[in-house]
Amino acid sequence: MACRECQEDRFKSIDLTDGIYCKFECENGHKNNIILQEWKFEILFEMALMALKDGYTREAFSSFAASLERFYEYIIELIAIHNGIDSHQFTTTWKLMSVQSERQLGAFYTAYLLHFKEAPKILPKNITEFRNRVIHKGYIPTTEEVTDYGREIFKYILHILKKFDLHEYMPAILKMTQKTRKALNIDYSYGLICIVPVPVGLKHHSKHMIESLDFDNLLKSRKEFEVMKGSFE
Repeated sequence: MACRECQEDRFKSIDLTDGIYCKFECENGHKNNIILQEWKFEILFEMALMALKDGYTREAFSSFAASLERFYEYIIELIAIHNGIDSHQFTTTWKLMSVQSERQLGAFYTAYLLHFKEAPKILPKNITEFRNRVIHKGYIPTTEEVTDYGREIFKYILHILKKFDLHEYMPAILKMTQKTRKALNIDYSYGLICIVPVPVGLKHHSKHMIESLDFDNLLKSRKEFEVMKGSFE
């Protein structure tokens, strides 16, 4: 992170935590409060790409899987808020299913059906079976297997996102953001920052830009960035 008050760039390395914001103090004693602009599923997807780039296949796989589950939550809440559901009522209801992934998946399918009046596309059965094999049985996947899995998750996320028009749903997205800040007692004097080079979320792209995203290009760009960074160190 870079200090917001220093005239020259003064960077400080900090741990990424579960919250959407972080605090740190630079060498000059300036206190910084930074809000991350990505949703959790975007951050988890980026962590998966970085782990895959570094050769940690199982860690990459679990992050891809977790990203998809948090994506389900994001879409369910987006649909609910867009249709006028009070955010407090949504949070109360979500707690009833927050610890069981099967309930969350069922809620996603139902919310999608009621909102778009059509059955949602589902992931191939072998993808789900492979996920259970890795997560629950301790299988260590190869780089190729994780790359294929990540590519399928990426295609699925983009397929769903393309159903949403950015301008139509932006009011709901802003309400979701405001709810999170209010819950954490975060004021608007905090700085904003994107930590993901190319986020996969709706907030950052139009439908046309979403269609142009490509998984292999994203992974390639992470590898090229590491090479470029190493040349300056």
